[in-house]
Amino acid sequence: MEFVIYKENFVEEFHKNFLPLFSIKKLKKLNCYAPNHGYLWNACEHNLVENLKGKDAMLAYDNIDKTGAIEFQYDNGFMSDDISKPLSKENDNSIKIQNNGLIEFYVIGLNFSWCYIVTHEPDGCGPYFIINKNKS
Repeated sequence: MEFVIYKENFVEEFHKNFLPLFSIKKLKKLNCYAPNHGYLWNACEHNLVENLKGKDAMLAYDNIDKTGAIEFQYDNGFMSDDISKPLSKENDNSIKIQNNGLIEFYVIGLNFSWCYIVTHEPDGCGPYFIINKNKS
């Protein structure tokens, strides 16, 4: 069965899989909950989830098994895909994503086992790479 995520439940699934120890109220206070309450990737900035940043994140993404991975663009619901797509060859490494100019872009490992995030702020925030220790 193909792994799929929809815009309507992306934030909830991200929270459930990567940030289950934090209340929605706390995430909103820290601007880590979307829509209208910041960006999901702020959880990495606040170190609420163990993550790699910058070149380390890019290297981790380039080297991880991407079998079953999906890609999804999500920006507080304004600039978002309606449904995820299987990871394309155009986005299967960090340099390709960078060269494609993608922002607010998430690549998610099968069943939320990991996540690579490219933000709209390339000079300081990200990219980030998260491993879901509960799924690895």
